This record gives sequence, structure tokens and C-alpha cells, in this order.
Amino acid sequence: MRAILHTSDEPDYVAPHWHSSVEICYVLSGHVDRVIIEGEEFHPETDDVLIINADRVHSFQLGHGSGRRVLTLFIPSELIRRFDPEWERTSFVALPSRTRKMEALTRLRGLLGDFAQRYERYVPSPILALELSILSLQILLVLESDFIDRRVGDPARTSKRGLETISVISNYFQMHAHDAQLTVAEAARELGYSPEYFSQVVKKRMGLSPKEYLTVLRVEKAAEELRYSDKSIVNIALDCGFRTERSFTRAFKKIWGLTPGEYRKSVRRT
Repeated sequence: MRAILHTSDEPDYVAPHWHSSVEICYVLSGHVDRVIIEGEEFHPETDDVLIINADRVHSFQLGHGSGRRVLTLFIPSELIRRFDPEWERTSFVALPSRTRKMEALTRLRGLLGDFAQRYERYVPSPILALELSILSLQILLVLESDFIDRRVGDPARTSKRGLETISVISNYFQMHAHDAQLTVAEAARELGYSPEYFSQVVKKRMGLSPKEYLTVLRVEKAAEELRYSDKSIVNIALDCGFRTERSFTRAFKKIWGLTPGEYRKSVRRT
């Protein structure tokens, strides 16, 4: 299993993405401004546990925080399949705090808190590695015992058709995001979809319209340029597919909560 302990109070944004692991997000302190999982929006606060099922498109948005500590734990699908061959036709409950199983939720929080505590002071050690492995399996046991819904099948998961479609669209957008002349209609035509179906599948899986998703990709690339290059803001805007510096600033601030100039100063300071 892989884990990340987020402790920064600076704004951050993770663009829509997906992977084959089940992802658990546990807010130890502070809050996460917004998490979108295939169109459904969450605002996790301290002590909230958010479960993102495998192959679900999701994104994160964080503003300025105070004392923010968030554990992200990734459980590989291969590991889950070893113990539960049927798991791919089921789903874990996204927000366990919405359930009535408070005893199980308390246990899950305790295990995640123990994992975070040990992970934070991790140094290469066979004993600590074994402790983290045991905790990981205990967390998986609680999920399988109390937070799985076997009544709900997901055809998009079993056939993979929906994910394959959005992968094709995402790859196309990433390759052409720098082209300010690119339109949704043109992208749909190039990929062989009707504009209606194209917009529908992107909205359903990404939680964004195609135009919004294209803007997100452009802003993501621009943030990387602001972080690592010395190019002027106007040149970054044009190189990343924005028609004007003004439209770039408006889009960037909507996602990051900062202007491009403010963001560059912030990341250079740290």
C-alpha cells in the first residue's frame, strides 16, 4: 500500500484523474475545500473519512488552511481481489459518516489515526513496516466488513467502457490543450462522437463540462510553468491555450484562489 500525509496549508489543486486503487482520504485536522467524485461534491472536515472507489474520476481543491493534516491511503485492487474476488461488482460507501455504523466508523478512524501517527515518524525499519502492513490489512477488514454495498453494481466498472471512453477524450484534450482554437465540437468530431454524447460522458465522469475540463488542463499546465519557469505570465497564458492574459487570470484564480502572480510568489517562497 502507498500513503501520503499532507501537512501543507498552502492552496493546492489536483485535476480530475483516476487509478485502479481504492483511495481513502482521512482529515485528521483542518478541512479539504472540495472533492468531486464523478460529479458528486464533498467538503470533508476534521474526522471525516472519504472513500474513493477504484476507477472513479475525482479531483481535489484546497484553499489556504490552518493546521491541515490529511492522510491519503491507497489500497491496490490486486490486494483487495486476493481476499474478495467479487469486490469489483460492489462499491465501498463514499462517506462513511453518512452511515449509522458509528462503532465501525470509530474503529476505522482509530486505525487510520494510528497509521498516520506511525507513518509520520517512519524511518526504514522492519518492525515499523510490519506494523503499517498489519494496520493496512485491519483497515481493509473494516471496509469489507462494514462499508461495502453489495447491492449496487456499476456497469461502467465491469465493462470498463465508460472509463475507456473518458481516457480517449482525456488524452486528446491533454495533447491539444495548448491550441487556443480548439473547440468542443471539433474534439467530438475528431474522436467520432456526437457533440451531445461527448458532453454527456465528460460531465458524468469528470463532473465538469468539456470546456471546463479543458480549462482545468490548461491551468494545470500553466501552474507547472509558473512553478518551474521564468517565462512571463502573458507568454505562459498564450502557450497554455488561453487567448488573453485576462482570461487566463480569471480561470486560474477560480481554481487556485490566487492570481498567477500571487501563485508564483507563493511557490517560489516555499
